[in-house]
Amino acid sequence: MHTKKNSIAIRTLLIAGLLGVSCVKGTPDTPEDPGVVRMDGELGYEVIDAQGSEVLARLHIGTEDVSGMRRPPLNLALVLDTSGSMMGEPIERVKEAARDIVGTLRDDDHLSVVTFHSGVDVVLANTEVGDVDVDELNEAIDAIEASGTTMLAPGLATGIQQIASWTGEGNELRRIVLLGDGVPNSPTAVLPQAVRAAQMQTPITTLGLGLEYDEVLMGQIAQTSGGTFTYVEEADAVLAVFRREVTRLEQTLARGMQLRLNPGPGVELVEVVGHPQATNGGAVALNLGDLTAGQEWSIVVKMTAPQRQAGALVELLDANLTFTDAFAEAGALERKVFLGARASEDPAAIEASRNDAVHTAAAEVEAASELLAAIQMVRDGNPAAAVHFENAAESYERAGPAYRERAASVRRTGSVAFEDDAPAAAAAINAEHEAAMDSVGY
Repeated sequence: MHTKKNSIAIRTLLIAGLLGVSCVKGTPDTPEDPGVVRMDGELGYEVIDAQGSEVLARLHIGTEDVSGMRRPPLNLALVLDTSGSMMGEPIERVKEAARDIVGTLRDDDHLSVVTFHSGVDVVLANTEVGDVDVDELNEAIDAIEASGTTMLAPGLATGIQQIASWTGEGNELRRIVLLGDGVPNSPTAVLPQAVRAAQMQTPITTLGLGLEYDEVLMGQIAQTSGGTFTYVEEADAVLAVFRREVTRLEQTLARGMQLRLNPGPGVELVEVVGHPQATNGGAVALNLGDLTAGQEWSIVVKMTAPQRQAGALVELLDANLTFTDAFAEAGALERKVFLGARASEDPAAIEASRNDAVHTAAAEVEAASELLAAIQMVRDGNPAAAVHFENAAESYERAGPAYRERAASVRRTGSVAFEDDAPAAAAAINAEHEAAMDSVGY
C-alpha cells in the first residue's frame, strides 16, 4: 500500500463536492461506524472546458489515528519456497522466520505452513495457535531442506486450501504470505490461484527474495489478490520482514475493500492509472484488499467529459468504497464521493482552477505504470523496453523537481537493463520495480 502521507486540500466546487462518509447508526448487536476509514477526492481542474475535455481525478483512501484496537482472529498461511536455489543462508533465514512466527501470533489465531519445491509439503496444517505443539513444529521446520525445482502454483494452491479449511465466525482476517526467490516451473498456472484468493477475500503478501525471482509475476500476484509486494534484498532481512508483516496485520482496520467507479452522464472512464482493469468507458470495480492503520491509497482516474453549456454542472464521477469493518466489528460499511465541475468557455478561469497536486500524483503514477511495462519487456527480452524507460523518466520529470532523482535513476536502470553485468542490472530492476509498485499502491 502506498504510505506517502499527503495533505489533501479539497477544492472541488461545493455543489460538486464529496458527499462524505456514509455512516451507519449502530443497533444493540452492531456497533456504530467507528469512522476510522476515510475517502475523499479532488479534480485536476475544478472548472473544465465547455467544449469537452479530458479530466483527471484523484481519490484518496486513508485512516484516522487509532489506539486500543483488538483485531479479529487471523487466519495466516505461510507459503515458502524451499527449492534448490534457496540452499544455504536463504533457507536458514526462512526457517528462523517460520519458527519465530508462532510467538508473534495470538492463541486464537490460526496458522498453516506450506513449503514448495519439486513438490509441496504441509509442514503445519491449519491449526489454532494455542493448540500448536511448538516443539513438534520446530522439529518439522528444522527438517526442511532446500532442493528441487519451483512448483509455486501447487504450493500457492495448497496454501489457499489451508486458509479455506477454517471458516471461523466470518470475521477472521485471511492472509497468505508468499516468499520466493526463483522463477516458477509454470508461471501461467500461478495467476489463476491469485484470482481464486481474491474471490475468497484472501490477499497475498508477496516477498521477492534476492536477485533472481520473477518480480513481474510476484507483483501481479499481489495486485490480483489485493495484497502487497515487498522486495527482500538480503536473506538476513527475512525475519524482520515477517515480523513487520504480522505487526501490520495487527492493525487491520478494513477487510475486503472494493472500490466501484461510476461515470456521470456522457462521461467515459479512460483509465484508472496503474491498474490493469479494462474500463471500456463504463463502470470499473477495483479489488483493494485490506487496509491497515497508516496505509493510504491514491487512485488516479482519467475521464473524458462531454460538451456542456457554459456554467452548467458536469456530473463526473461517483465513487463507492465498500468494506467490512475490522476495528469495531461494525459489519459492512461504505464511503461515497461525488465529483463534478463547472463548464466554462473562459481559458483563464479554467487555468486558475488547476490543482497541481492532482497532476503531480497523476504524473507519478503514470511513470510507475510505464516503468512496470518496461520491466515486463526486459523479462520478455524485448528491446522496446528502452522506450518505456524513457517515457517513465519523462513522466517523473513532469511530476516536478522532487522527482528528478527518480527520473535519473530510471534512466540509469534503462541503460544497464540488457547489459552483461546481470547481478547489477537485476538489483537495479528489482529496486525500480518495488518503487513502482509502491507508487501504484501495492
